Amino acid sequence: MVVAVTRYEVASERTAELSHLMDVRDLTRSEFDALFDAQTVMAGARATLAEAGQLHLIEVQS
Repeated sequence: MVVAVTRYEVASERTAELSHLMDVRDLTRSEFDALFDAQTVMAGARATLAEAGQLHLIEVQS
């Protein structure tokens, strides 16, 4: 679970960085690919945590 949470958090930070760039200018092809890859990692980590019933480890508590 620790690996999945860490992968999710790192990919989430990278997604935020690239999303900010996308807001201020066009992404290069490699930046777009990096954004897609980060989102794919997040989805995989989320699926792993969902299967284990551990989504509370990454979801924002209200």
